[in-house]
Amino acid sequence: MADELRGNSQHEPALHYAHEARNVFAGVEDSYGLCRAFFVEGFVQRLRGDFEAALPPLVEAGQLAETYRYQRFHADALMQTGEVLRCLGRLDEAEAALTDGLDRAERLRMATTVGFAAAALGAVEFARSNPGKAHTLLARAEGAFVSRGHDEGRALVARRGAVVQRAMRPGHTEAHQRYILDALNRYWERRSPAGVTAALL
Repeated sequence: MADELRGNSQHEPALHYAHEARNVFAGVEDSYGLCRAFFVEGFVQRLRGDFEAALPPLVEAGQLAETYRYQRFHADALMQTGEVLRCLGRLDEAEAALTDGLDRAERLRMATTVGFAAAALGAVEFARSNPGKAHTLLARAEGAFVSRGHDEGRALVARRGAVVQRAMRPGHTEAHQRYILDALNRYWERRSPAGVTAALL
């Protein structure tokens, strides 16, 4: 229920069910379920923009996944943790978590996780005023998303790519506009008002 509500942007009820699930799984000593509940809680808090609240459950999910060797889950938890650390401005820690998650995801052939981790690393490099490195990482993310037909990921790359292009080539608007239009079209097709707004900004 929590995951389904999260997918429909119903964040408050999603958090409620995630907490309920966490209590149930802890009571029956189900480590995988507990890991999942922590992960969903952190993911929802990240989507709400409460990064301070998102970090502890995501770290807990990653630690549980590492302890019980849930390898795919570990890669996803590291990627989400890295995104939150990036949003908190803790760039070195974000890079470490994202790089670890990316490496694990590549070994496990988790193309979608590779894409999001590479896109987040691109954002880290952009925050460090390295648009060239950011562009390379976003291209890597794009390739991963194309391989999976992941339209949401491609929209994210297009949106971030527009910002990077503007920094790399000030005054040259053609590439920037191409990225913006790609992002807008993809978000519009997904009926994502938040995505459209972010692209326009």
